[in-house]
Amino acid sequence: MTTRYCRGLLFGLMLFGVTGCFLSGPPEFDEVLGTRLATLPGHSSFDRLVAGSGPVLVYVGAAGIHRIDPTSGGAEVLVPAGRLPRSSLLGDQVVTSAAQMVSGPEGGSRLIILFDERTEGFRRRAGGVYSVNTRQDGVLRPLLDGVSAVRVSPGGRRIAYVRAGPEPGQDSLFVAPFDNGRVNTDQARHVAKGLPVVFSPDGSALVVDAGTFGTTLRRVVLPDDLSQASVEPLPSAPVSTDLRLRLQGQWSEEVGLRVAFRDTGRAETLRVWRADAETTRSVWTPPSSEQSSTTDLPRWAPRLAPDGSRRLAVWTRRCYEGGGFPCTRSRYTLWRVNPPTGEATPVARTGGGGVEEAAFTTTGSRLALLVRREGDTAVHLSAVR
Repeated sequence: MTTRYCRGLLFGLMLFGVTGCFLSGPPEFDEVLGTRLATLPGHSSFDRLVAGSGPVLVYVGAAGIHRIDPTSGGAEVLVPAGRLPRSSLLGDQVVTSAAQMVSGPEGGSRLIILFDERTEGFRRRAGGVYSVNTRQDGVLRPLLDGVSAVRVSPGGRRIAYVRAGPEPGQDSLFVAPFDNGRVNTDQARHVAKGLPVVFSPDGSALVVDAGTFGTTLRRVVLPDDLSQASVEPLPSAPVSTDLRLRLQGQWSEEVGLRVAFRDTGRAETLRVWRADAETTRSVWTPPSSEQSSTTDLPRWAPRLAPDGSRRLAVWTRRCYEGGGFPCTRSRYTLWRVNPPTGEATPVARTGGGGVEEAAFTTTGSRLALLVRREGDTAVHLSAVR
């Protein structure tokens, strides 16, 4: 077969999304994963990795809840897998819908987790909220049930949670005092419809996604008397009319309020909206070879560094076989992006769809990630950059 004929045939078949079988064999994946800290039994696409102070990393998933020391490595069991709630609707798996680390008593850290506990009905996206003190005995303490989304303010003074409605756009958002690890539901107040995105540094305001089928960002002002909460528009905030944006928000004294998201309508360009400038800025567009189905990425939304450096992390995927969806052989690349310059540096790379999650350490200098390995989950830490 001549080169010209092969190229012509390849171009024709690309119209049908068939490309992999005509490439010159599977590539040798250049896996750059940094230091392996620990290996945990089992794996799930619902596993989470959370960075806390100390420094410490906490894994939540099929293997239970583990505390991991990034300096010495190794994993210490906080809560065995057998004690975690499971979703019988999703194959009796441990389904971690959300996980957030907040400041705890005496300088410790408290992990807030939302587990999916559905037994029937896909519309009822409800689960239970639990807390674990990462420096104590690892007791899993129930906080709330029948919740579909949760967010805790910095310092752990307030908690926002959602009671799912029967139809899209009918989710009710409540805010309650969160005192000494307990939710004061007697003082909880319904403040808006929608999903919590991010609290202000002092907990006096909350950005919510108030859209029904798309994304519409609003700010909820939260005075001491929560019954006086009010909803305000956010000028020039990003709006999606087709699907909810997969986004992450950050609100700090160093950089103010900003929201990062991928724009599927613009070649998956990474974009950042800043409240102080009331503008949305394109930060970085992945190379064309790395633009693939974003719904197949380990975590669709970009990650923001917590140290005020404005750095972001984002996954891309290059498909080698299968052409479209599903892609039978891929290479995933984790990029660290510097918005002021638009410079993107690959910090981790792996093939075979084995990546589950990534999280910045609290200093923002390194990224921790979960990688599937022959039925197990490996925790890696990237090099300092």
